[in-house]
Amino acid sequence: MSGWSVKDVLSHLVGFEKMLHGEAVPAHHGEWPQYVHNPIGEFNEAFVQANRERPGLEVLDELRVQCARSIAALRALDDKGWEKVGWSPEGERPYHRFQETRVVDSWIHLQDIRDALLQPRTITGPAKRSS
Repeated sequence: MSGWSVKDVLSHLVGFEKMLHGEAVPAHHGEWPQYVHNPIGEFNEAFVQANRERPGLEVLDELRVQCARSIAALRALDDKGWEKVGWSPEGERPYHRFQETRVVDSWIHLQDIRDALLQPRTITGPAKRSS
């Protein structure tokens, strides 16, 4: 993501998890960066901005907490919950399709982080196979 640090990428992931659990998007202050072009970009950037003053390890720890929370919620879904049609960044989709998009998005952001840390990209795994 243009203009984002590793901590910003983690903040985006934290924010998206929080949003999926019904937490409010924080208020954004100031002008939107040039790379923000739509409402999804706006809420992503609002979560990133909200974490800019926090230490990176604190944001990473929060990502761990939010991911554990999301995994528990996903494991609790019944078949009806997986098939329920609702909002996704790509429009109305069954929940299981939305989760496929989340896996790919997370994998892409992992590659962003690996690039920033000068680590080789990973080219295997479920997200790569589904893209």
